[in-house]
Amino acid sequence: MSDTGSLHDTDFLAWTRHQTEALRAAAQLGANMPLDWELLAEEIEGLGKQLQFELENRLDTIIEHLLELQFSPARQAYAGWRRTIRLSRSEIERLLEGNSSLRQGIGGTVTQLGARTARRVAIDLRERREITVAVMTRLNQATLTEDQVLGDWFPADPDGG
Repeated sequence: MSDTGSLHDTDFLAWTRHQTEALRAAAQLGANMPLDWELLAEEIEGLGKQLQFELENRLDTIIEHLLELQFSPARQAYAGWRRTIRLSRSEIERLLEGNSSLRQGIGGTVTQLGARTARRVAIDLRERREITVAVMTRLNQATLTEDQVLGDWFPADPDGG
């Protein structure tokens, strides 16, 4: 099996990046084949971007529900939020198993998404009249780490359960 075939099986994202570079290099060399080199490169690159988008979506979901668990008084929703967090963590694990290069920059992505997601959660809680101005301020300043988002961490249950 070729190195690129092996890479395809072990780290699809890295494979898409490698193939994109190879196609663009072939186009620059003027390879004499009737292929739309740039469009092929863009399509393969898009496959890799879809994986990144899926990862970011799952991270956003986890961050949203962790913040809701931490700041919302809506106790009846806690079990559903916890289940969704566990499911999303499991899906991220599966994604990373076949795409180790997706791990690069997760901490920065968590930080970037965290601020944006906190603002959205604050607005949602305010619209549902579940949050005070003081709590909203704390929520907007909340930060989560990569370990909190991807590990087994959950905010402390206000009821001690």
